[in-house]
Amino acid sequence: MPAWTLAKQKAPASADPTINRILSFNYYNPRTRFLARECFLDPDQAFRDYLIDKCIPPSISTGAMLWGDSHAAHLYYGLRAEMQKAAIPFGMLASSACPPVIDLDVELRPKCKDVNREILTLLLRLKPRFVVLSAAWRMNSDVASRLEATVRQLVQAGIKVTIVTESPAFTNRAPNIAAALLQSGKLPLATEAETNIADMKATDAVLSAHFGTSAEVTLLSPFETFCSEKGCPLLGHDGVPLYFDHSHLTEAGSAIYAKALVAAVLEPTLKR
Repeated sequence: MPAWTLAKQKAPASADPTINRILSFNYYNPRTRFLARECFLDPDQAFRDYLIDKCIPPSISTGAMLWGDSHAAHLYYGLRAEMQKAAIPFGMLASSACPPVIDLDVELRPKCKDVNREILTLLLRLKPRFVVLSAAWRMNSDVASRLEATVRQLVQAGIKVTIVTESPAFTNRAPNIAAALLQSGKLPLATEAETNIADMKATDAVLSAHFGTSAEVTLLSPFETFCSEKGCPLLGHDGVPLYFDHSHLTEAGSAIYAKALVAAVLEPTLKR
């Protein structure tokens, strides 16, 4: 099973075409944009299954690598476009439900530990200019300490590191929440009752405590960047859903996240 999900049953049709358009994103399939089974591994795959020549450009020493789970893969579409605009070489190595944390055992992903070890070894050899880490962190003290050890090795190799902290995760499929809010005359904002705002804040606090003073590590908080105390937006300005399931970005959402990531984190990093 992938970490992202497609709806198994069709939602009831609405007389409103706007609502139907939103609900249609429940059936959005991201596999092509995620580079599934090529640069984003399914659970049955091992490190040797990466199509390295497709995943990593030859000039990566002057560019950026994206490493993580499906919450890294959902950034790839938008980040690749932004990097192309800036003529920055860009690649990705990601694996389903496998956060970029060395020596971490993931019960349902027995190959994760070996995959991450191989990825780190490769990155330390290739030495990209910087690495972006993103995942559904499920943060605790063990994950935090192992992440710190992972980042330490990258930094010691002269690699600048950006960590995308916890992303929104919703109690229902995001298109369904957005449609219900619009039908009730409310703004398409997922409130604390509908999303993991408390978890996002808690993860931000842990990561800030571990990395907040590091000159070589920058943090991008989806909560601070995209959400507020009122909630997290579910639709773009054009009414297109930003998420297609309980937590993963659509093409439109990936583009919005990527612009913010480049503007807030990567551009300042490149100027150092």
